[in-house]
Amino acid sequence: MTWELQAKYYKEWLEITLNWTAIKHYVDARNAIAHGLGELTRKQLGKNPSSIKTRLNNGGVAVSGNSVRLTKTNLHDAATACKELIRNVDILTQDHQSSR
Repeated sequence: MTWELQAKYYKEWLEITLNWTAIKHYVDARNAIAHGLGELTRKQLGKNPSSIKTRLNNGGVAVSGNSVRLTKTNLHDAATACKELIRNVDILTQDHQSSR
């Protein structure tokens, strides 16, 4: 399931809207690592290779050529962003349940 579909279903099924911005570039980095063995995939590079590289760089993830370079700080920040997203889901679903 794509991240866009997850966001859609959170909104449709749970009536909550989340801000995925903080983890989006980590998702891109994860996909390069999982599917490209650390290299941006052909799908990620698509028709505009500079777009994914800019998004990663803007998120603090270094790209050298087509290689993704993660640091300990990136891993810490990714874990923090994921925990925050999960916390937000928890808070928003509790608020949703109490408003019914």
